[in-house]
Amino acid sequence: MPNYKVFQDLPSSLRTRLYGVSGSSDIAVVVDSSGVLAIQDNGSSITVDASNLDIRDLTEASDSILIYGNDGSNNQVILTDSSGRLKTLGIPDFTEATQTVATATADAFSTTRNVSQFLNYSFFVENTSLTNTAALRLEISPDDSTYLVEGTEVTIPVSTSIVLQPDRYLKYSHVSYRSTTAGSDATLVLIWQAATA
Repeated sequence: MPNYKVFQDLPSSLRTRLYGVSGSSDIAVVVDSSGVLAIQDNGSSITVDASNLDIRDLTEASDSILIYGNDGSNNQVILTDSSGRLKTLGIPDFTEATQTVATATADAFSTTRNVSQFLNYSFFVENTSLTNTAALRLEISPDDSTYLVEGTEVTIPVSTSIVLQPDRYLKYSHVSYRSTTAGSDATLVLIWQAATA
């Protein structure tokens, strides 16, 4: 086909019309005399009101971006320190256990406690006997096998309470107790209390 153009280079000779669909009818898209797309408000007003409109990616330098949490009642801004690390509030974990024992001439031991998860712990010991005293030792161990005496042995009088607390740290701890006089046994109430902070 000599002298026939395959590609048309004259816009006036090559036109494309855009259509939209309304229901089942094809409707030509309308533009004004300058080719600007005509937007119909369908009887309502279209208002765009902006001051210093800046469409861009958000940045921490230019924008105020805050992350909130909820305290159960109100939204609260999540805090960081000066290095940007998240500030957290550790809620101390607390535990306790009570044990009542009777002393004898030979040494006996309270329930051994694994204290590795606690920063602070102590044993409250009450001698509820009216006539007999008891000897007490706080003992600590790295492996629940070999125990060391923490501090010195103490004698708890009748109807008296004391607190045993370690100065050194090892993973396990218990109280050693015995009668100070053979055959004169005492009744002891031991309360172990521990906290993570």
